Amino acid sequence: MKQLTFLICLVFFTSLGWAQEPTKPKFEKIIYQDGDKIIVQKELPIYLSISTEPNGKAFNLKSTQNPADANPMYFDTEGENFIRSKWAVDPETKKYTIPQREILLPVYADGIAPSTRLTFNDAPRYRQGGVTYYGKNLSYTINATDAVSGVKDIYHALNGSYEKYVSKAKTINKEGVNSLYYFSSDNVGNAEETKVETFTLDLTAPNTKLATVTGASVVDSETYKTTPVLGLKTQLALASTDAISGVNKIEYSLDDNGTRRYTKNINYNSLPDGEHTVNYYATDNVENRETTKTFKFYLDKTAPETSIDVMGDQFQGNNLYVSDRTKFKLTATDNKSGVARTNFSTQNNANAQYSSPFNLEGESRQRSIVYYSEDNVDNIESKNTKNVYLDTDKPATRLEYGKPLFFSRDTIFITSKTPVTLIANDKSSGVKSTSYTVNSMQESVYQAPFYVKDEGNTIIKFNSVDQVNNKETEKTSRNFVDNTAPEIYINFSLDAIGTQDGLPIYPNYVRMFIGATDDHTGTEKILYSINDDEKIEYSSPRTIDISERGTFIESKTYSVVVEASDKLGNLSSKTFEFIVVGE
Repeated sequence: MKQLTFLICLVFFTSLGWAQEPTKPKFEKIIYQDGDKIIVQKELPIYLSISTEPNGKAFNLKSTQNPADANPMYFDTEGENFIRSKWAVDPETKKYTIPQREILLPVYADGIAPSTRLTFNDAPRYRQGGVTYYGKNLSYTINATDAVSGVKDIYHALNGSYEKYVSKAKTINKEGVNSLYYFSSDNVGNAEETKVETFTLDLTAPNTKLATVTGASVVDSETYKTTPVLGLKTQLALASTDAISGVNKIEYSLDDNGTRRYTKNINYNSLPDGEHTVNYYATDNVENRETTKTFKFYLDKTAPETSIDVMGDQFQGNNLYVSDRTKFKLTATDNKSGVARTNFSTQNNANAQYSSPFNLEGESRQRSIVYYSEDNVDNIESKNTKNVYLDTDKPATRLEYGKPLFFSRDTIFITSKTPVTLIANDKSSGVKSTSYTVNSMQESVYQAPFYVKDEGNTIIKFNSVDQVNNKETEKTSRNFVDNTAPEIYINFSLDAIGTQDGLPIYPNYVRMFIGATDDHTGTEKILYSINDDEKIEYSSPRTIDISERGTFIESKTYSVVVEASDKLGNLSSKTFEFIVVGE
């Protein structure tokens, strides 16, 4: 078969107008060969020729009955087509093969372009008024599929000319309106219709201002040179602007006592006296968050404030997970009279007086720590609650062997190509890491399925640690690594009667015996072929063994190739050449 050469001409233009598709490459319609598979662009004309030798003179085939249909011809079916000959003929006997069968020469026609899909990643999305907005860290990936010849290239153009897409996320950094054009071509020159995605990138956070409101008097906070003292009738007003996607929400916190969403003027009538801090910021519709701004003021009443620090084992997930080794530290402050005492309540201690860091005990479940302080003039702080999840359970890890795998005599047999997978689960905080050792070698952190290379008995030890450092008891799995293929034996029913050109000579009534042994899993199958003929299974109930029929009757040189595989697929091969002569 002649080698097919393919050529695709790509023409690029670098100029691109605003929001207008750049010049699109052009693609030549071609024939493409993938191994033994030949694929033709469906619109191409087809000319057939015939020859009696692989590289001999070729004669063009023409249809005399309907010349217009076949000189040239076109394929009518998308995908697989066949050039047929009614019956196959045995190359040696020149007679029909039994059973009779057609000769089918497949050729594939491809007239459909690939289908391409664009995915935006890693950025918030907001749509309003027919416009799509994205926030920071925006990237995109493009994937394409083609049913027949396969995808050759993906093209994309972001605010510029086309270039080939490689399998890597592309980052978008241009703020404002962006236009992304993309399409794919296949291996025979079918090009997809261009697709376009127009969107707006917003990288700028809103800007928020605070003003004090006392009756009809409104004072911008930036006019204060020192910390202002505010009365009970004063409220705080927040206003924010955003130039692109718009303001989604304004949030604030008072004295770090929890973040709140701003909906109306903030009234501080219920606050105790003393200096206070308001932290505030706005977030737009694609999650650009403004840097936190701070406003301090002083009122004339206050109670103590208590904070809680979590020390030691902890993990923030859906809950804040802690272990029974985690310590909780309470710290109370008061700006006037000072702290008299701090109290806390847990499942094991009801309204206890705090003196030093404490821990939680018992079974794994959700826990609440309630705490508050009193100052020396009996101002009592509102109770605070810290919700945590106490995790005292250890992870559980199991080991799974992939294929090839064989189990016999209470022994697991694998090869150096068998993947070993560790699967860990934890009911609460989740698995932090899984470690393993192979035959007392240095401990490794499990990242992905691994392989055991050295042949022989293997001991794998493994365990896991969860996110709050609860450690599983070490487990063990034993296996035997077998990378050795069976050993093949070939014997004859009688000794050679001579040699010729270094090959042994046998009479034409000789019989051949084949065998194979495997030290560990045992021989699964033996195949043999004679003089490059098809492979036949030895000792198969569906065949006659080479030792049971007059195979070597014709006087000539024979080449017998034997393959043997064990239960794990380890394969060995042996070739024996000899000469047979008649009496």
